[in-house]
Amino acid sequence: MMTISKKKNLISFLALFISINSHSSETVSENKAKDIFINANPIKRSPPKYPPQELKSGNVGMVDISFMVDKEGATYEPVIETSSKPSFETPALSALKNYKYKPATLNGEPIESSQSVRIVFLVQNQDDKVSQHFNKHYKSAVNELNQDKPNQDKVKRKIKSMENSDHLSSYSYRHLNTVKYSYAEKFDSKQSQINAIYQLLLFESRTKTDKGALKKDQRISARRSLVSLLIQTSRFGDAIREYRTLNKIDPEAESIFKDALQQINQIRTDDSLIKTQLYLNENGYNLGYLFKNTFGFLEGSENVTQLKLRCDKKFKILDYKPESEYKIPKSWGKCSLQTIGVPGSNVALYQI
Repeated sequence: MMTISKKKNLISFLALFISINSHSSETVSENKAKDIFINANPIKRSPPKYPPQELKSGNVGMVDISFMVDKEGATYEPVIETSSKPSFETPALSALKNYKYKPATLNGEPIESSQSVRIVFLVQNQDDKVSQHFNKHYKSAVNELNQDKPNQDKVKRKIKSMENSDHLSSYSYRHLNTVKYSYAEKFDSKQSQINAIYQLLLFESRTKTDKGALKKDQRISARRSLVSLLIQTSRFGDAIREYRTLNKIDPEAESIFKDALQQINQIRTDDSLIKTQLYLNENGYNLGYLFKNTFGFLEGSENVTQLKLRCDKKFKILDYKPESEYKIPKSWGKCSLQTIGVPGSNVALYQI
């Protein structure tokens, strides 16, 4: 029990589904050697409806979604992690409702479990050409960013113009999101930089028809920056998750982050209090992986209205009360926390 104390051809298209679930398909529980956990596996995935305007414009789209699978294999409680464009989010969520899974099991018994998926909207036979409109504003944005004192408003306008272009392929998005990250580095917060990298990494997965995906060296560079930023902002749960992904493709990752990981592992096992600033987005939530089993909120707690725990083996909705502290049973596995509240507000999460 939990104890409480104080989300062209232009007519035809291809929609791909790429699982990005970070869990292994079969693991042994940390609590008991005899506990065998087998993760959920997809049985049916219905294609999404391509947004008419995006299809007409020839724009690709990608949406990362975190969700739960119940004991019958149905999906529920989806939340958008990141997307290339908001117009793709609703069709992706609608398609997810029709997904069917073989549920996760613990010692042969069905249990609920957390999952994640990337839904890709891809225009078939699309080439890597960019429109003159896009190319013009891209070159202008890059030129401005290379100035000693770049004009922030000008770069912002150029990014907006690029976003409104037609024929946005993976190749186009790679360049657009690189500019957005450079903009965030110069003018925005570390959180904005993290968001920009996540958008850039939407296009790291290569498909047979997609020549515009991130190259390996670009993926490594982006993921190194992401892990570093997550560590700097004390988002250690997310940092460890992203480091594991980086370590699979980067032979130097272990040496680069060796000292930082040792310190993080030390913090995990002692009684140190970790404080992390969370920003509730325009939809009024923040989603991130927890690092320790006990948590609560400090500054800005009055802006929090509800909490949702999405764990390997459990889902729990909490009606938040200021000054409450929550302890998660280890049997639930690793958990991400969805903090829900006033859009645009900042709150301080602590873990101990």
